[in-house]
Order: sequence, then structure tokens, then C-alpha cells
Amino acid sequence: MRDLNYQLKTLCRNNRDGSYATQAQRLWMLDQMANQLHDLGFRQMSAQSLKPKHVGALIRHWQDANLAVATIKNRMTALRWWAEKVNRQNVVARTNDHYGIPDRQFVSNVSKAQSVSVESLAGIKDAHVRMSLELQQAFGLRREEAIKFVPAYADKGDHLQLKDTWTKGGKARDIPIRTDAQREVLNRAHQLAGRGSLIPPNRTYVQQLRIYEGHTSRAGLSKLHGLRHAYAQQRYQELTGLPCPSAGGPVSAELTPHAEGNRHRRSPHHQPSTRPRARSRDRHLPRPLRIKPACIKPLLSPPACFAFATPRATSAWTAIASTGKSGHASPSSALDARGLPSTALNWTHGLRTIRAATGVPPPIHKEKEYGTQENPGAA
Repeated sequence: MRDLNYQLKTLCRNNRDGSYATQAQRLWMLDQMANQLHDLGFRQMSAQSLKPKHVGALIRHWQDANLAVATIKNRMTALRWWAEKVNRQNVVARTNDHYGIPDRQFVSNVSKAQSVSVESLAGIKDAHVRMSLELQQAFGLRREEAIKFVPAYADKGDHLQLKDTWTKGGKARDIPIRTDAQREVLNRAHQLAGRGSLIPPNRTYVQQLRIYEGHTSRAGLSKLHGLRHAYAQQRYQELTGLPCPSAGGPVSAELTPHAEGNRHRRSPHHQPSTRPRARSRDRHLPRPLRIKPACIKPLLSPPACFAFATPRATSAWTAIASTGKSGHASPSSALDARGLPSTALNWTHGLRTIRAATGVPPPIHKEKEYGTQENPGAA
């Protein structure tokens, strides 16, 4: 192993930034760069001897090889990481425009949809790989989702529920079961996998992934993410009644405002999340605190709370006080002589209830972590 390759490998092992996949991809790219620099005539380099001439030579080599813009930008990210770790950040320009690297095109008018014929599926000898391909085509699953798929877990009758450990970015999602053909594919997946996944018990995910890649390559199948593109185009036409722009349909500028809004509202990618979302209107509120009654009284006394309140707010506050919400268990009714709760309240719960009753936040003083402005020594 050459010195530069070894030093870059050691640099990656000592700086484990990012996920395991990111680390592995970075190591591979840096190893490729070391080999390319050697082939370009830079023979006695070390990790600390990176210079602008080396960066320029690599970029020209990539551009001469007609690499995709996205590939070059990914390699530039690894190159900047290398420069940062050896304290030579100024060697690489801050922007890609300096090197004439164009912007990446995220939206294309060229359809990337793919399909797998019955004859191609028959050429796949492994039953689990064949079933993963059928699921990709029927439901638009990603490759990892189709390999890790557990029919007994995912099949909920009228929809599929994908677990967050299968999906990209850990975002669980649901997919509707719409046709008899989809149900027939699912039934065969149940028969094949039983209570398990489409990874046989004697294999790991990585082993099954390598087997998947080998079988599809020997069958002449490539760019199978296009199965997901085909599913998205089919759902687009089902929901909007129009083909998508990459399949020859109208673009945004050609749609009426009503059709444009309907397209976004009913897009197959615009699905409501099944996870609870944070309530943005409560983000400015403090976290629930266990406050003693001595702190509550000067803040939430009836004159301060009800100076503007309606009868609805008064009844709401009475309900809060009567429940006696606290950090632990509390009696169902625990009021003192002034009509205030004698136990600690859940601060956020009380404010939310008053906001719901009145529509405006109560005029209370800003609290500190321990006590109030009037009573800073309270604890």
C-alpha cells in the first residue's frame, strides 16, 4: 500500500464523521483519489502535502472522464473533508463555481421509469430476490425496503406499513393496497417469507444485498430504482388524471391555478405523516416544570389571570385547578383558601388550556428556572 493511501485510511479511521455508509463511501473515494494522483504523476505525496495543483488535477481528470455533476460534487465533499482534517482548508475553494462545476439538475424531463418483464423475472433463480423485485414494481419500494420487507408486519389489510428501520432517513410511511394484482403479490410474499422477512434466516442483509446485485446483473437488469419512478408516474396519473411532465404531461406553467393546486395536494409524495408532529404554536412555551405552590401563587393568582378573561376562561382555569396536575399523583380536588391548587401544576398543560379557552396568551410575568421576577428566591 502506498503511503498516501495508508495515511488517508488512517485519517478516516481516526475521524469517524457521519453514518457507517458515509464513512465507507468517503474512504472509498479518498482511496480512489490517492490512486488517481499517483497515476497523474504525483508520486511522493502525503496526506499533509495537499496543494491547489493536486485539487485542480483531480477535477480536470474527473471532467475529462465525463463524470456526472453529482458524482464530482460528492468527491469534492470528500476532498474538502480531507483538507479540513489536515488543517489545509484554504487549499480547496469554498464554492464549486470556482472550478467550473455546474449546478446539479434535480428535476429532469426525461423519464427514468423502468419495468421488469415476466421473462426477466423468470431469469432470477433466487426466489427471495425475485419477490423483492415484484414488490418494488408493485408498490414502488426502494431496494432496501424490498429486501428487508416482512409481510406479516407490513400487511395491514388495506395498506402497507413500512417500518422506519427499512426506509430512507428512518421515516416510516404507509402505502395503499389498491389493486388485486398488488394483493396477489402480497399473498405470494406471505407464502414465501412466513413470519420472517425476505432475507433467508441463514443470511445477513449485506449478504442478501450482494446476492440481489449478482442475480440482477446476470439477468441484465440495471437501474432498478426506475421501478419506483414507474410507480410514481402511475400514481400521479391515477390521482390527477394527467400524465406527469417526464412522461409527456403538462408542466407547471401550462396548468391552471386550480389544476396546479390539485396536483400538489394529491401528489403521491404528499402523504400525511403517521407520526405526531410538534405543535409550533407552543414552541415558545417553557418545558413542563415542577413548580411549588409558592411560585404559582404570584404568577397565577386570579387577579393576574382573569384581568381580561371571559367566563369560559374562568371555568377552564377552575377545571385546571380542580384536577391538580402535578409531576406525580395528586388528589382530584386540592384547592387552598384562595381557590388556587395546593399542588404543583404542569406548566405547559395549564397554559395550553387557557390559550384554547381564550385565544390569547395570559398576561403573566416571564418566569425563571427557579422562581419569578417578583419572588426570585422561590425554589
